[in-house]
Amino acid sequence: MSVLKSDTHPSTDAQGSVSESVAETGLRLRVYLDDAERAVDHAAYAAIVYLAHRSGISGAAVFHDSEGYGTARRLHTDRLVDDADRLPVVIDLVDSAEAIRRILPEVDRLLPHGTLTLTPVRFTALRTRSGK
Repeated sequence: MSVLKSDTHPSTDAQGSVSESVAETGLRLRVYLDDAERAVDHAAYAAIVYLAHRSGISGAAVFHDSEGYGTARRLHTDRLVDDADRLPVVIDLVDSAEAIRRILPEVDRLLPHGTLTLTPVRFTALRTRSGK
């Protein structure tokens, strides 16, 4: 993984384990879609996480929400039975700007609908190694 900037800050806990807090500057790709969106024969959110994992992206998380709307401005909520299968999903992917930009064309191909945002971020990856 290439990063734009990195600072390392080691510390030792009471058991002698050394933790390195690595602060990195990169991008967060946030994808907004609904959980009914499909990519081939899988849920679109699962296909994007699989793509991110396969591509070596540093981190990915999927958040299932109870209410929201997208570009069509149609409200989807878990309070209405008719909307229960089209609830909002948010996917966050975090890595270097280069790595995120490299997978953008593939993410775009996987999504028939949705909204993407790119946000500069400074993130910390905590890596622990035993002092024993």
